[in-house]
Amino acid sequence: VFTDNQYKLGFLKNPKRFNVAITRAKSLLIVVGNPHILSQDHDWCQLLDWSVSKGCYTGCQYSRETDEDMDRLEARFRRLLVEDGEISRMTQLEEPAWRSGT
Repeated sequence: VFTDNQYKLGFLKNPKRFNVAITRAKSLLIVVGNPHILSQDHDWCQLLDWSVSKGCYTGCQYSRETDEDMDRLEARFRRLLVEDGEISRMTQLEEPAWRSGT
């Protein structure tokens, strides 16, 4: 959902496009996506919950994350971020391309 906002894809957070996506199927709807990402949107979360409750969800293990779960994940990811001050001067000199993003 963040990537959708960042790159302006428009179909993850847009309720009208969500409606079109799930109502056009005549006999079968297959959704390919990461349920942990999709569930961050209210409409997609409801569709996932409904699919699980009806037994028609297949794919990776999925259960709805609580706010506490998301806070724990965010804290773990933040610990993985490398701050400029944590990179040694030697690393900066040895790998300047890594720092410039090229």
